[in-house]
Parts: sequence; C-alpha cells; structure tokens
Amino acid sequence: MAVIIDCEMVSGGSDGSIDLCARVCLVDEDGKIIFHTNVVSQILFTNYRYDVTCATKDHLKDVMPLNEVRNQILQLLYSGESIGKLRLNDRKARVLVGHSLQHDLDCLQMNYTDHLLKDTTKFHPLMKTNLVSHSLKYLVKTYLL
Repeated sequence: MAVIIDCEMVSGGSDGSIDLCARVCLVDEDGKIIFHTNVVSQILFTNYRYDVTCATKDHLKDVMPLNEVRNQILQLLYSGESIGKLRLNDRKARVLVGHSLQHDLDCLQMNYTDHLLKDTTKFHPLMKTNLVSHSLKYLVKTYLL
C-alpha cells in the first residue's frame, strides 16, 4: 500500500532562506485524504509565500507542532506498528510517494526507510533527461488531466 505526501513550504529564519513546512497532506492510493494539517515550526516564519501556499499568519496560529505532525505521519506509514519492530521486518510499512521527497522529509525533520521511498523526480520514465526531472505541475498536466 502506498501513501502520497506533499508539503507546502514557507520561508523562515532571519533572512528568510530556510524552507519550513507549513502544511502537509497525505493521500492514499484511492485519492482519499488520510492526514492533512497546518504545521508550526520552532523557527519564526518570515514569508508565508501567500501566492503559492495561500497561508497567512492567522492560518498558522494554534496548529499542530512539527514533532507531533512527524509522529502522526510515522504512525500512518508504519501502520501503527512500533518503529523498532518494523525496522526488522517492514512488511506492514507503506511505500511513500512524492515529488522531491527528500526535501519534504528534510523539512519535516523525518527519516524513512530508503527502499520504501518512490520519488517522481527520480523515476526515469518521467524525467526530461537522465539528470533533470519535470516539474510536478508538468507531470500533473501531462499524466493526470
């Protein structure tokens, strides 16, 4: 079973150079949303990137902290099993699919089993060349619409 993840990023840090996850959504293979929340970081948001995220300061008040979001995502990915037990035998763990997955995982400060990661930017049939991937916008327009 697979889970698709997407994060929306805002800028943080004193100079706005840090990407911070402000919203995360997980969808199952049938397109059903299984987890969706706004996220607050310990680092101050400096640019909400409203034109992309539609997020404002008010949207990100009293929302779930990053560590709680990460724990809930891991519970969903490991199907409720203890993480230590699944590392020995991860048959119940779900495949995680996304576009630029490592960036999303880094912003969530999260690790996941490499062989269960499927990144559209690294899937050769969807790439422009062997070294360059298409944008997610292009892939959606070309393959989903």
